Amino acid sequence: MTPCLPCPPAASLRQLALAPLAQHDAWLQRIGHICRPARPTALDATERLWCQRLGKALRPQGWLEPGDDVLQLLRAWVEPAVWQRLRLRFAPARIQTLEQKPLLALSAAKLQTLWQTVLWHTRLAVEGSNHAVTSHP
Repeated sequence: MTPCLPCPPAASLRQLALAPLAQHDAWLQRIGHICRPARPTALDATERLWCQRLGKALRPQGWLEPGDDVLQLLRAWVEPAVWQRLRLRFAPARIQTLEQKPLLALSAAKLQTLWQTVLWHTRLAVEGSNHAVTSHP
């Protein structure tokens, strides 16, 4: 790890850095379902529907190869200095395998939209927001 000063943290980065590991798992599970809607998931029906709607807007189905770790999308989104710190929250073997692959070359705007939306949605769910959820497709 190269020593460097961290960049000024955005609210989303603070949320990522301070969240418990279970929260990271929840984010990755949602992002996994957004990118791979056909795979089985433990998300409830409301969460699956929300993920499907975001997936229709972003069209991320080709972002990951079948064997790719969803964590690659976090690595591709954050700055390298931020990744150097966030990676410490995950199992070393998982990070070692992940970092053997090249960094994904995806649209920064789409990655920003994906992560900001998932973080926002999760924050609302945790805070008990009364946002409307509709059941129409």
